[in-house]
Amino acid sequence: MNSPILKTKLYIPKQKADIVPRPNLLEQLNTGIDKKLTLLSTPAGYGKTTVLVQWLSCINHKVAWLSLDTSDSDKQRFIVYFIAALTNHVPNLKDILNILLSPSQMPDMVSIMTNVINNICDINEKIVIVLDDYHYIKNSEIDEEISFFIAHMPHNAHLVISTREDPKLPLVNLRAQNELREFSVNNLRFSNDEVKAFFEQLDMDISVNRSNEIEERAEGWIVGIKLLSMTIQNLNNLEYSINDLQGTQRHIIEYLVDEVVSMQSDPVQEFLLKTSILRQMSRALCDDMIDNKVLNNDKILNKLSQSNLFIVALDSQGEWYRYHHLFSDALKYHLKKKYAGKQEVIKLLHKRASKWYEAHNNFTESFYHATESRCMDRVIELLESASTGHINLEIPDLIIQWIDSLDRQTMNRNPVFYIWKSSLLLRAGTTEGVNYLLDRAEDFFNKVKHPTYVGRIAVARATLALTKYDTIGMNNNATLALNLLDKTQLPYLTSATWILAYVYQSCKNYEQAIHFYLKAKEYAISCQDTFTKGLVSVGLGTVYETLGYYEKAEKVLLETLSETSYQLLPYMSETHITLSKICVKQDKLTLAYEHAVKSIELVKMYGSQVDRFIYCKLQLANVLVAKGEIDEAITVLEKLLDITKSKGFDEQLPLIAKVLVAIYMKNDYKDLAIKVSKSYKLDANLAVITIDPLTDREVEILHLIAQGLTNKQIGENLFLALDTVKGHNRRIFEKLHVSRRTEAVAKAREYGII
Repeated sequence: MNSPILKTKLYIPKQKADIVPRPNLLEQLNTGIDKKLTLLSTPAGYGKTTVLVQWLSCINHKVAWLSLDTSDSDKQRFIVYFIAALTNHVPNLKDILNILLSPSQMPDMVSIMTNVINNICDINEKIVIVLDDYHYIKNSEIDEEISFFIAHMPHNAHLVISTREDPKLPLVNLRAQNELREFSVNNLRFSNDEVKAFFEQLDMDISVNRSNEIEERAEGWIVGIKLLSMTIQNLNNLEYSINDLQGTQRHIIEYLVDEVVSMQSDPVQEFLLKTSILRQMSRALCDDMIDNKVLNNDKILNKLSQSNLFIVALDSQGEWYRYHHLFSDALKYHLKKKYAGKQEVIKLLHKRASKWYEAHNNFTESFYHATESRCMDRVIELLESASTGHINLEIPDLIIQWIDSLDRQTMNRNPVFYIWKSSLLLRAGTTEGVNYLLDRAEDFFNKVKHPTYVGRIAVARATLALTKYDTIGMNNNATLALNLLDKTQLPYLTSATWILAYVYQSCKNYEQAIHFYLKAKEYAISCQDTFTKGLVSVGLGTVYETLGYYEKAEKVLLETLSETSYQLLPYMSETHITLSKICVKQDKLTLAYEHAVKSIELVKMYGSQVDRFIYCKLQLANVLVAKGEIDEAITVLEKLLDITKSKGFDEQLPLIAKVLVAIYMKNDYKDLAIKVSKSYKLDANLAVITIDPLTDREVEILHLIAQGLTNKQIGENLFLALDTVKGHNRRIFEKLHVSRRTEAVAKAREYGII
């Protein structure tokens, strides 16, 4: 399920040759370039976008442009496009964009914005960032991120926002700091002279009095004046048109569009109405939308593109266009009016658009039109045809928000949406409310005995169990899923098989873990599930490392990094942890430290929603110990205890405490070791170790046991008699309270001794 960047959202709209020059307004815009924010806030139709395009063509700075629409209130989609707009001028942001476009969990927004700010600082050139049509943003989290960006904006950046209403940004503070340049209706409305200049461009000779009357009646409203000009041209009755230009903008636009549309030929009217549902349109898309073979869509588009009213060119090639927002709204109103008793016509238009976008790999637009069609079968068809392994970061929230908009009756008629929402919430790292959703779905699908959907529910429950480290829940549900799902459900089979491999790994049944990891990898490759394939490779590498197969582990993990082009993917923190461990074993301590630090950098992108940062910090402490930097390691672990408490991951505190106690004991801090052991109610076996720690020779022998050496081989390596080695083994087993070599190695690793 892939949704590529729609490049036309990043293009500065093409400047028309017949626009009215506005030098005074451009000069006013220039005065704000050294402030943080320029804000153009007026109702629709006052030429905000047009004047910005004029201005940008006159300045000698880099420009990042983003045209916003209704879908961009999704915070993940917004940040994807915000960064995409910057990448041409800030190349280092491409790595972050690759993360956001990868099927992974959403990184922390503050961390992303901090990276954006730092990278803009590095380019040492002025960059103007334009957010056009910001009124479509209805998400307070996005407002907060833009506020953060403004507050910490580098001196070489300037933000421009055009909107129909004042955004919820710290405007009061910016005014007080003289960091805001504002433009309202009074600034952007056409003056008398500009009205007269506009009509002169149309070769329409009007008197000063007439231009004053038009300006007064239209209140400088540019779109109203332009629509009026078409009415005048068509009716050849200036007096009639001016007299009827009254009332609110809504009434004016309805009247004028009705007049303008009614003056077009029947083919053009059909084209206008049937394409009005599109947020953007291309020649190929229009051909697919309109099945009237008589219509020459290419000719109609060429005609409309020459108008300064109907459509806006989105690229220099004349391939993609959009209608003016007001004109689009009015056309849709006329479309609904015309087909008031034939809603199937409008539904069919949306279905066609949805299928066209699906065929062109644009899930976001395809999903938008599927939902606008109000046809649940089309929505389900689209979701089912897409692989969960390709879910882009922006897409889960898009689907979840739409599902949330459905009423209870619709949900109950389509219970598969309960499964989709629960699965997407889990993929986004959220567990709240998932049990309720799965219960609702399970009630229905168990009654109708639908094995496929019951199997999918089991996969979701296994994933939920994974977030709680519930091995039994993982095992039972993953096993159930594998029994119910066939190979037509490969994405779900992949997830269930990976979870089962993780269960076996957790239970130290490494042979079975490897078997299921390899099976999951085979499935992931077959269904192109790059996300789970990465997780599988990480799991496989960690198993190989645990077994001491360091070369195999290193090969798998480095291949994984190479396959992802060393992208900054959060889940790759596990790869760097394991590589760090291997480097410690190989005495490559500098490289071990670099991998540990890298793992911490990556895991920060999860934000505070997962506890993986704990394991990264633990490995950093282990590396510091290996380097002999004991005090630094202790500081890392002591701080980690505090952070873990503050984030509410109390179940992980004993794990950190065990490692800290082991380090205390190795360095003769027995009082601290006993204190921490008691504070965190550690295992009684560990308490024994704090009182009777292993000797250096015993630790040395444990390392050799972990490498798989026999007692005889250990004796030969250390020049010890066989009985001496056996004696050391007995004391090691007694101190660790174990009876076998494998148990001794496992416990020593658990306590951080080896």
